[in-house]
Amino acid sequence: MYLTNNIKYCCIILIILLTYNNGYACNRGDHHSIMHHYNSSESVFKGRVLWVGRPHRKKESFIDVQTEISCAFVLFEVLEAFKGCQVGQQLCIGVLPAVLTNFVPTTQHLIYASKDINYAFLITETTCAFNDSLGISKHQLLLNLDKKHNGYLQERSATGETWAEGRLKNGQPEGPWKYYALSGELQISGSYSEGLAVGKWQTFYHTSDQNYKIFKAIQSGALAYKTSAYHFIGLDSSKDHQFRYQITYSVNQDTMQEFFYHNKLLLAKEIDYFKGLKHGKELSYAVSGDLLKEYNFINDQLEGPFVELRFENKNQGNFIRVKGHYRADRKVSENQYIYQNNQLIQVINTLK
Repeated sequence: MYLTNNIKYCCIILIILLTYNNGYACNRGDHHSIMHHYNSSESVFKGRVLWVGRPHRKKESFIDVQTEISCAFVLFEVLEAFKGCQVGQQLCIGVLPAVLTNFVPTTQHLIYASKDINYAFLITETTCAFNDSLGISKHQLLLNLDKKHNGYLQERSATGETWAEGRLKNGQPEGPWKYYALSGELQISGSYSEGLAVGKWQTFYHTSDQNYKIFKAIQSGALAYKTSAYHFIGLDSSKDHQFRYQITYSVNQDTMQEFFYHNKLLLAKEIDYFKGLKHGKELSYAVSGDLLKEYNFINDQLEGPFVELRFENKNQGNFIRVKGHYRADRKVSENQYIYQNNQLIQVINTLK
């Protein structure tokens, strides 16, 4: 979404829309369909909480390697197994503090847990308490699914659009899968083999789900009803450049314009996978098609040379090219090459 006026209006919209969000805890930022959570998880089960650990307590907690926040373990008894576990099994799962308070002994939850190369245990991806009727209703596709399902499967979003589609083999994702944004735009595509991500996975630029909700709320008049300030003026679908739609609306005395839906598939990221792990190159692209980042992975860990491109003013040839090296997921060297008018003017060693 692109705002042409004061950003405070965007903040107001976001606050309003966030008050509408009831649902389950989700730690994944890339896609929120149930099948994406299911396909990305090592174990999916209905479990009863047996014991809840406390952060900062030895043997009850662990440190999240990305945030360095103390997290806790929760012990579950599997009551119903959907994937990667058995009924009656006890599983100790790592839980982030943001959702830890949801777990109380004897309560029952739907748990999506994944492997992480940094830990010897599973980490929660998505959780939902069974006493949360609204939240658990969003998981009905999974709860009603044959655990040994074979064949094509399609998940639809709350807006009725295709959200995820692909095939399962004995309940495991197999072959090509596609995941769509709420706007209907293709967001992620890739393939699985024996339930694990393999080959080249691609992510495309798209209207974010949050921005799409803003778009629909403005267009339908829901925000005007809620605030008595937002008034829908018109929708122009004749855009022929980067975006497909331009919505015009007023906020008090100001006229606003925002853009939604990309006109064509624009590659944002490309990642090589082998048996569920990043293995090979990870490439990130700007909307213009310029390569912004290039990393190399071996078994989900950064290894070897990397390159980053940071534009200061592309039209004037002002940019910074960063080059360096990783060893066993640790950055061991980095140099910044600073360009002005497409001429190298300075080299800085940033790891001295």
